[in-house]
Amino acid sequence: MDRFEGQQITRVNKIELTGSIEKVFPLFTPIEEKKWVEGWEPTIIYPANEEVKEGMVFKSRHIDEHLTYWIIIDYKPDEHFIQYVNVAYDYRSVVLKIKCIALSESKTEAVISYCFTGLSQKGNEFVVNFTEDSQKEYIESWQKDINKYLSKSKQMLK
Repeated sequence: MDRFEGQQITRVNKIELTGSIEKVFPLFTPIEEKKWVEGWEPTIIYPANEEVKEGMVFKSRHIDEHLTYWIIIDYKPDEHFIQYVNVAYDYRSVVLKIKCIALSESKTEAVISYCFTGLSQKGNEFVVNFTEDSQKEYIESWQKDINKYLSKSKQMLK
C-alpha cells in the first residue's frame, strides 16, 4: 500500500472593517457569523447553551462544501483572538486563526490565517490549487459582507 502524503499551505490576509473592535470581533464566532454569511447554519454539538469558549464543537455544511467538524481550540475575547481547527473527513483539515486589531474607534483590522492540509488526493488538489489570489478573493468577500452587515446595523440604529 502506498503511503499518502498530505500537502499543506498557509495563507494570511488582512481586511479592514468599518466598525469598532467590540462590534467586529464577535462576528467571527460561529453563531454571530450567521449575521453576515449567507447559508451559514452551524449545528452546535457542545456546549448545549451555545456559549462561545475553548472546546466548543460544531458542525457545518456550508454551500457546496463537505460536512465539516469544527473545534474552537483557542479563544481570548479580551485579546480579540479566536482559533479553530476543522476537519472535513477524507478531504482536508484547516487551522483558522483570526486576530482583530483596533485601528480607531470605528475601524478594525482582522488578520486571518488559514492553514490547509489535504487528507486525500482530492484534498491535496484543493490545497495545491488554492492560490494566494484565490485566498485574497475569498477573504475580500468577507470584508465586503461584514462591512455590508455593519453598515445595515448602523442604519437600523439611526
